Amino acid sequence: MAAITFYDEKGQFTGELFGDAIVIELNKTLTENAWVDGAWYGKPYYALDGEAAERAECPAVLTGLILTELPVPCVIEINGTKYDSDDATVELDLGTGEHKITIIAWPYLDGVFNVEN
Repeated sequence: MAAITFYDEKGQFTGELFGDAIVIELNKTLTENAWVDGAWYGKPYYALDGEAAERAECPAVLTGLILTELPVPCVIEINGTKYDSDDATVELDLGTGEHKITIIAWPYLDGVFNVEN
């Protein structure tokens, strides 16, 4: 059984096609979608230069209430509310309690921090 995985302009995998080698080769020539060989959908990979590449860990570091080494740009999600950021360093202003902080910056894997303030 052969497979190809389709991807969008960002390199995010959007779906897969499995079948006999002849069917897969035919679909490669007929599709208007970009694809890579293999089954990659749902795995921590993305398309880079027509090949599947592993997504890197998010480089962000949390020290106290200061996030550093943020990918630029990124989205900082705090307890479900999203904030766009164009800064590599951000000081958080959090209320009392527990907070889930997620850093979203494609193609990095999401960085997740739990903070109790």
